[in-house]
Amino acid sequence: MTEPEPAPPLTESARSVYDAARNVAGAWSGTFAALRRLLVADIALARAAVIRGVVLLCLSAILLGTAWLMLTALAVWSLYEVGAGWGIALAVPLVISAILGGVAFWYAARTLRLADLDASRRQLTLWFGTPEEVKEANQAPPGTLDAGAPAPATRATKAPGDATPADRASQKERNP
Repeated sequence: MTEPEPAPPLTESARSVYDAARNVAGAWSGTFAALRRLLVADIALARAAVIRGVVLLCLSAILLGTAWLMLTALAVWSLYEVGAGWGIALAVPLVISAILGGVAFWYAARTLRLADLDASRRQLTLWFGTPEEVKEANQAPPGTLDAGAPAPATRATKAPGDATPADRASQKERNP
């Protein structure tokens, strides 16, 4: 039988453990630096989206509040003059105003979807989420907006019976 090799000196073993710990710390440092850059970029995108959305909302409020008032008064007067009753003369501009207000709200909501920090939430889900959440995050096509998705913590606390019909339909599509 061969005699076992003598153990390396304690200082050499301690140095290799120290070097391994430094390598691990360096890897984690790079990972956290990448996450910090991702969060900074995501927050910058959200900030720009919020500013743009607020400016658009203010612009639409100013335009609809001044010019639309005069246009509505003109439309009501014109409809009444051509023989429509007061009810019809008031209802037509009201319906048109409601439709245009809905379009402005839809556009503002679409713009504010960029403020949901989706890339950061997806990355945090990949790191800290349950296997089901990670699978779901990986199924989302890159570059798509996920406006209504709840934060990963709320997904984990959702009870199975709380699923909406849309949740059940999307679940059936993913798992036929």
